Amino acid sequence: MKVEVIRYTPHESKNGKLIGFADVSFDGVLVVKGIRLLNGENGKFIAPPSKPRNNKPNQYDDIVYFTKEGSDLKKKVLDEILDAADETEGTSKGKKSKLDF
Repeated sequence: MKVEVIRYTPHESKNGKLIGFADVSFDGVLVVKGIRLLNGENGKFIAPPSKPRNNKPNQYDDIVYFTKEGSDLKKKVLDEILDAADETEGTSKGKKSKLDF
């Protein structure tokens, strides 16, 4: 499966956990917008887009997620997002590809 970051936007957060946001294309037929790149205690990781849970303050539901069988794909997505983040390091500008939707 071809995985491509079509947009990456760095983010400066006060607590230092959120690094940036990415929109990722899968085989050029599906785009997932708003994947977050985060700094954790064990290194960098990705989190899927989420929405607030109804009537539950500070609780969120993932809109999409990787299954256990998708761990290789999740690693591939993380690697692609890390590459995009490296390309924009030291700048406030993000990355856009020609596949921008």
